[in-house]
Amino acid sequence: MRGLIVPGSQSRWKYAAALAGLLVSAGSVSAADIHQTYATPTLDRWNYVFAGFGQFPAGSEPDAPLFSPFGNPQQALFDNRDGEMIVGFDTTPLIPAGEGVTRYRVLEARLRAVVSRDLAFAYDPSLDPVQSYFPNTDPEFVADTDPGRPLEVYLVGYRAPWSLATYTETTPFAPGAPGTLPAKGTKNAFSAQYDPPGSGIVRDVSNNVDQRFDSRPLGVGTAPLAPGTLVPAGTVFTFNLDLGNNPDVQRYLREGLNFGRLNFSFSSLATVTQQSSASPAFWCKEGDPIEGAVPVSLEIRVCVGRPSDFNCDGVVDLADLLDYLSAWGPTLGQTVSGPADVNGDGFVDLADLLEFLGPWLTDLGT
Repeated sequence: MRGLIVPGSQSRWKYAAALAGLLVSAGSVSAADIHQTYATPTLDRWNYVFAGFGQFPAGSEPDAPLFSPFGNPQQALFDNRDGEMIVGFDTTPLIPAGEGVTRYRVLEARLRAVVSRDLAFAYDPSLDPVQSYFPNTDPEFVADTDPGRPLEVYLVGYRAPWSLATYTETTPFAPGAPGTLPAKGTKNAFSAQYDPPGSGIVRDVSNNVDQRFDSRPLGVGTAPLAPGTLVPAGTVFTFNLDLGNNPDVQRYLREGLNFGRLNFSFSSLATVTQQSSASPAFWCKEGDPIEGAVPVSLEIRVCVGRPSDFNCDGVVDLADLLDYLSAWGPTLGQTVSGPADVNGDGFVDLADLLEFLGPWLTDLGT
């Protein structure tokens, strides 16, 4: 029930918690707070129709430019999100796989990527509305109020027969590739979001401008620069994945950790001229360290174990219930995705509390 306000609910739950304390006989359970950094991806590639046609075979490029085709006479042939970068990390054995998706609760996650091209684009740390990408003759056009376009990271969707299990850095860009002409909506792997949010139903966002909807990235890149500044080579962009507000993030990370692999798609709607070097670009793992190449890294902290062990200390006891109530109470009735959103529907309500209480009562004292 959304927006439920129960008179005296705070005092009632304190009373319930006190009663539960009389029942506590804390027992050990399998749980661990795991904090890992993956310094180099298992795979990275420039996800672009003409990648692999030049000096570097597909999957071996030293860097990956991110851009849109807006303004190009042939832009109708290309996805709005034209040049992208896919990176992937095998998370096992540092984080055990196969525990079941509900037994992973991601506490923090961030990606770091290093810029490979000097002063090629302006820094923009904020999302721009989709209307700002429309032609200025469009009646719904809204002017972009700041220089540059943001760099974004998305979950990865796949077209059959490819999947998280089968996709590699040398997988063809599209059916029939290489050698095919570009065409919209044909990438074998693409930037995506869940629609509805957190549902697990994948929606391709490659052409969100044409389809006139705001995309919902997992995170937006930030750097220690003033907005509008031209970005120097070697600048580190940090993508803090939005665990607090985007329900896609927790679900996507849980499913990937359960499988043992996390793939991400870096994307930008930055406009460049064809074959120009003036575009955002990140180093790949094949880049030359002498030139300053540093591959994309992943840092993640996850509680692996029973969902009822909310504080991830290895025991299910009253402290877990009190900690959960401390997270649940302040966000009750809010559209947020955070630790209190147990069922992952992007809204904190009574259903989340009940879903937490069931396993907690079962596991208490075992």
